[in-house]
Amino acid sequence: MEVECLPDALPEHITVDVSKLNIGDILHVSELVVPEGVKILTHGDLVVFTVIDPNAVPEDLPEPAESAEGEAAEPEVVGAKEKAEKAAAAEADKAAAKK
Repeated sequence: MEVECLPDALPEHITVDVSKLNIGDILHVSELVVPEGVKILTHGDLVVFTVIDPNAVPEDLPEPAESAEGEAAEPEVVGAKEKAEKAAAAEADKAAAKK
């Protein structure tokens, strides 16, 4: 979650009272209470968490997203693709310079 505040006002954590939530309830960014001087920049409709039944049968739980190869999708590392492309280009330039 992205916030805007002075450095000395940056909260180490944000406490959420979940005691009144029920199974299936969803908490959105817009429902978070932050300290004075802190402004949330993240879109308010973003889901922070959903309350699920810990005893739910695995079939009842949503399946993780799958890649085209049928494997569970891995999160993308920001900048990794660009770094790999630059390294490949540098290696190609180095090989071309040796010829």
